[in-house]
Amino acid sequence: MQIIKFMGFTKEHLREVFKAKRQNLAPVQLQTLSQEISNMFFEQFKLSSVKNLHVYMPIAQLNEVNTKFIIDRAKEQFPQINIVSSRIQSDNSSLKHYIIDESCKLTLNDWGIWQPTSGTEVLPEHLDIILVPLLVFDMNGHRVGYGNGFYDRFLSKISTHAIKIGLSFFEPVDEILGIKESDVPLNYCITTDKIYTF
Repeated sequence: MQIIKFMGFTKEHLREVFKAKRQNLAPVQLQTLSQEISNMFFEQFKLSSVKNLHVYMPIAQLNEVNTKFIIDRAKEQFPQINIVSSRIQSDNSSLKHYIIDESCKLTLNDWGIWQPTSGTEVLPEHLDIILVPLLVFDMNGHRVGYGNGFYDRFLSKISTHAIKIGLSFFEPVDEILGIKESDVPLNYCITTDKIYTF
């Protein structure tokens, strides 16, 4: 994908620009690029010692990176790994995390996200790798999400040894303005042809 030359734009501006860019992706292109990102993940990250891999469930209508490729391949090649995903709590400000297995039931919430309604809970500090959704990221590892702060609050509770990996269809912008102390930066971000390290 072409490098996007934005420098010094606010989160609000970038959020609107990259929502539109993602909506312009055709369904076939969306799946092809998601598969390429999945391949990059498995080629570059060693999962032999991972116990709990947190994977977000994509919002289909917002053309998020389809993590189903990662989930299916991890279950097939690394059956010892627990695939974990989140449920938005009734207070609409926090997340709980559950193992996605045969006993776990998924339901569609008001945001169009498939989320677990029951199962074995995993505390944030027990997660080894967290795949993080985003609209855009910058060269410092900061990201723009949808503005609700769910993931920043979640990531503030994880172990210092956990690895935070963003997934993006697009290359980084130079700098995102308006970063707050509560914004948790990524360790890596995977695009279709490169892994950025921060």
